[in-house]
Amino acid sequence: MHNFYFNTYQYFKSKKWFGLGILVVLMAGLLFVASKIQFEEDINKLIPINKDNAEFQKVLKNVNFTDKIIVNITKEDDASVDDLTNYASQFIDSINASSNQYIKKIQGQVQTDDLQETADFIYKNLPLFLDENDYKTLADKIDKDSIDATT
Repeated sequence: MHNFYFNTYQYFKSKKWFGLGILVVLMAGLLFVASKIQFEEDINKLIPINKDNAEFQKVLKNVNFTDKIIVNITKEDDASVDDLTNYASQFIDSINASSNQYIKKIQGQVQTDDLQETADFIYKNLPLFLDENDYKTLADKIDKDSIDATT
């Protein structure tokens, strides 16, 4: 094998311009191929699309949280619901005032119909959202001693 490389070197040593031309053509070809590479930002396309995981693909397309920020506001024990509502309104107003150009939509409260529809969707597709650790946690929670301790 080393003879092949040595003989190639000896051949191009005597014909430098021919070797340089081949090198330029090879580099141009590689640059052309590299310029045609396109990157895909959707990681879900790595999952093959077939009958077995069609429902999983549907769930991933419908539940897109990558461009959303969820802020949960909770009240202290001594606070009232009106205090919580006032604080949430002030928070939304301050966000609108300072960052309105970056925000497409603020959803201040969830409509009852939307909540029920989302819950139905999650219940229907719950196994797709759970992993092995979740099943272990659930199995631990439904043991008799865990139920007794909770109740």
